[in-house]
Amino acid sequence: MDLTIRPAQPADADIIADYNAAIARETEHIELDRERLAQGVHAVLSDPSKGFYTVAEADGRVVGQMLITYEWSDWRNGVFWWIQSVYVHADYRRRGVFQELYRHIAAQAKQAGTVCGLRLYVGEGEPARAGDLPANGHGRSALSRLRSGFRHPAGTTMMETADTAPIRPGEELPLERLAEFLRACLPDWQEPLRIEQFPGGHSNLTYLLRVGERELVLRRPPVGPVAPTAHDMVRECRLLELVHPAFPLAPRPYLCCEGASVIGVPFYVMERRRGVVVRRELPAEFGEDLALRRRVSEAVVDTLADLPRSPFPSRGRRRSGRGPLATASNYPACNRCVPA
Repeated sequence: MDLTIRPAQPADADIIADYNAAIARETEHIELDRERLAQGVHAVLSDPSKGFYTVAEADGRVVGQMLITYEWSDWRNGVFWWIQSVYVHADYRRRGVFQELYRHIAAQAKQAGTVCGLRLYVGEGEPARAGDLPANGHGRSALSRLRSGFRHPAGTTMMETADTAPIRPGEELPLERLAEFLRACLPDWQEPLRIEQFPGGHSNLTYLLRVGERELVLRRPPVGPVAPTAHDMVRECRLLELVHPAFPLAPRPYLCCEGASVIGVPFYVMERRRGVVVRRELPAEFGEDLALRRRVSEAVVDTLADLPRSPFPSRGRRRSGRGPLATASNYPACNRCVPA
């Protein structure tokens, strides 16, 4: 398929309005007021300060679209581009249209130099698969956030991760007590502490801790009653202590709090590892490169095969990684600290 990605023109207003109406129909099961919808599209096309549309053209017709609007971030001292009004005509889904639109926008944002990240809301149950993203999810359904980041023009890395989101209600962490704990245990502590949550997973709760320019990951049990031997954070941390030196692909644990005086439950903190997360659908980064997909699959198998062959110490194997660690004097009842 010969696909062209280009800026939308005033002549595209009618098809954009039609696609926006289809978004509401397919995702919210509602009919939008056509006149108001047309006015909204014309407002963007006539005023670049509101945003801009990008369209995908194939076979002499517009087959996909994407709207970018702007959000200033004082935290990042930069502008986020919000991806909205995403639509691909039904006849062209699963053919890479969304993927090409996204690549075009990502390249444009990086070239602009003032954009600190892209953000896209996707309704739960509507996976953002390459070439088949029917809508933006700005509706009543639960929302998850896909985000990517760029390098700020001042030279500071402003990375918004694709996996994090605001903390869910009821799963917040006590910011001041946690900051005090980390300040006592981490030798390179920097203010401020900012916390986001990794919304994926179905077991333990996982958080991203931003300590100045440093990124750490905190793991804790789920909220509510748990089985006595389940969700054992201390055991999990000890296992990582054993595995990491012999198998460097495993993240390095830094801190383990064995008591409840800091956040109410045992937890541990480990290093942040970045990578492309593969879930039900292949991420857009994979494209249609079958050779790349094969290499990734083989790498997964090779890594799983290397794990049991790693030179774990026999003593540590029996003790699940328990070993002498420094104690944080400010929290003698609950902490074991691995020097960062």
